[in-house]
Amino acid sequence: MKIHALQKNIVSGNQEFPIYIGFLTAQELLSVAEVPNFKDDTHNIDIASNVLAPPVQQWQRPLIKANKDRITATFNGTGEFMPNPVLLSERCVGNPPKIQVEQMKSAAGIATDIIEIDIPLPSSQKDFPLWIIDGQHRITGLGDSKCVQRDNPIPVVLLLNNGGQFYNGRNLAKIFAQVTTEATPLASLHKEWLTFAFHLDGYTKNSPSHKSMEAVATLCKQSLNSFTNKPNGFHDDIRFNDFLPTSPKYLGHQYDCKYLSKLISDNYYSESILTNELKPAELANQISMAFDELKKCVKLPQEKSVFFGTGDYCHKIMCDAFIVGVLSYLANRNSAPDSDEWEDLLLSLNFNTTDWNFSQYVKKGTRWVEKSKKLAIGVFKSIFEQGSLPAKVYDIWDYLSGDQLFIEIESKHINQNGKAIQKNSSTTRVERGAKKTIPMASRKYFKITKKSLSAMHFVIVDSKSSVADAIKFKPTGEYLKLPKVDLNKPSQDPLCLTIKFTLYGGNEEEINITLRDWK
Repeated sequence: MKIHALQKNIVSGNQEFPIYIGFLTAQELLSVAEVPNFKDDTHNIDIASNVLAPPVQQWQRPLIKANKDRITATFNGTGEFMPNPVLLSERCVGNPPKIQVEQMKSAAGIATDIIEIDIPLPSSQKDFPLWIIDGQHRITGLGDSKCVQRDNPIPVVLLLNNGGQFYNGRNLAKIFAQVTTEATPLASLHKEWLTFAFHLDGYTKNSPSHKSMEAVATLCKQSLNSFTNKPNGFHDDIRFNDFLPTSPKYLGHQYDCKYLSKLISDNYYSESILTNELKPAELANQISMAFDELKKCVKLPQEKSVFFGTGDYCHKIMCDAFIVGVLSYLANRNSAPDSDEWEDLLLSLNFNTTDWNFSQYVKKGTRWVEKSKKLAIGVFKSIFEQGSLPAKVYDIWDYLSGDQLFIEIESKHINQNGKAIQKNSSTTRVERGAKKTIPMASRKYFKITKKSLSAMHFVIVDSKSSVADAIKFKPTGEYLKLPKVDLNKPSQDPLCLTIKFTLYGGNEEEINITLRDWK
């Protein structure tokens, strides 16, 4: 197939990019060009395998049939026509048939501005010489047998190497992402693995985000843990395809590649100091192995556990917390642990005796989720790093619900400049559920200087103020004065404060303190 075109070179930086502009009908285009796209039903494992094996071959979005049918119906010969050019490129994977580019000459042998491009017809579907970079819906819609304009010429822009190395998968993917209109933006997961596959934006080679996504893709791809040779529970169970329904097989919920990659990046590869950084494939093995041992430890019925249960039994935030704990443990080790070490660690943290059916304890609704997530992640990060539970704590649920909760309150005098001073300061430890009177001895300043990990979320209020208009005090330091405290009100000395703690699942605890003789 021969077409006539004009050529111009675009200069960007120190590079020149040849661009050719000509015309083809939709039917002609469909005979020599394909879209390097994945399908609506492409398995997650296939996408994961694809992005791990460059050159990536299927990186464009699936055909949206409604868009294609709309174009077929619109350009039906009633005065509508398609002036928008289609963007094509030379296929950059495999061994496509060679496209010949030749400058035409006049009858007198003088070179003209016209370029003749000879595009060979493919012998099979694997031999298409061209890729459709932008315009798949226009081409398939106009090329449909029902479209009366299928033989009309369409302007085309061709990106051809012509023996050079101007275009490759990376810059073509970047061009594709750039020309994608805001009206139909790339789906979230597609955009994420596309930028990873071609090292775009934040996914530069060997960056924390790149290594994290590589670990996630490996975790999805491998059927067996290559360290233990045991089945990998995450095999084909991490979402890479936005168009596939969420369908968890292993945990009670299904991770997607974007979320899990960020979780790993934030809590492992972005750490400033790693004792012995694991390669992405090694990290994938460790995550798989840790969850194997978790499944052994969690007592029956597992279908009612926060990790492996479904519906209200499943708490995704606890799976997040477990992963963060695993990553924290690995970040502080000199060598990669084996299955026995993971088992020993989980047993030492009493995973086998904790009742993981949290649904029986938590409040209805989801208002508690964000605070509980921060609490669970903080607790798991700490206990995995330490390799043990805090003193006198024997159950993880108990710890999340306030076991051994405490705060330390420091009171100070105020100098003539209104500043708190350290001289003759006093510190009092107050534990969960306590009612404590603290003699202030004219100290007018207090703050929380230390607290247990379970005391992460709390407020301090004047016990005598109304619930609707509660007077709150800052835990980071409060000078007892107007407008919160009135020296002339006898009812405010002693000053009664309630410290309300929000624990996992929206549960609450209180500590009541009385600040006596603060005036």
